[in-house]
Amino acid sequence: MTVPLHDFGYPHYPVVAYSVGDIQDKAMFDTGNAGQLILTSRVVQSDAVQDRIVPDSIQVGRGSDGVSAGGMCANRSQMRFSLSEFSLDGRQLGPIPTTTRDPVPTLIGAGILDRYIVTLDYVAMQFVLQERSAPPMPTMHPGYRIDLVEGGAMVTQLFDDSPAALAGLQLGESVAAINGRPSGRGIHLRSCPFAHRSI
Repeated sequence: MTVPLHDFGYPHYPVVAYSVGDIQDKAMFDTGNAGQLILTSRVVQSDAVQDRIVPDSIQVGRGSDGVSAGGMCANRSQMRFSLSEFSLDGRQLGPIPTTTRDPVPTLIGAGILDRYIVTLDYVAMQFVLQERSAPPMPTMHPGYRIDLVEGGAMVTQLFDDSPAALAGLQLGESVAAINGRPSGRGIHLRSCPFAHRSI
């Protein structure tokens, strides 16, 4: 699948056109985000998206939208769900796991690399997705996200009723080690998805 890249000048972010129903917008390919699709809250509130959310797939939680040049974004309500339809330049990619975020733009994250080999061809101005020969391994979102914040690892996203939340993990906690590997001061985590928490 080959779709046009859109160039808006320096710093030449990889941007593609996408649609969900009658919603048409642009999305940036951002490997700094682990998700497959990260839709802005404005787009998620549209009827086009609401009508395409797979029933019983919604998870609610809280967390930060990530770190930008201005620092860590404030915590806010967040959702995860499966979107039944999502197209790049008219070519269907759905169903696709989706997370919400407040700031623009919509993002296509590194998670898409589980399904596709992505080539950014700036000479021909093309975004090329080649489906992987082996289907992706089914994965379950662990229900939390850890980011590096001010030199340490911190829980920056946590979804209600996830194994992590039920085990007592708290939003904003510092993480000292993951599977025995030191990461700074705080709690020790073992295994993914979340299985154990120790102080």
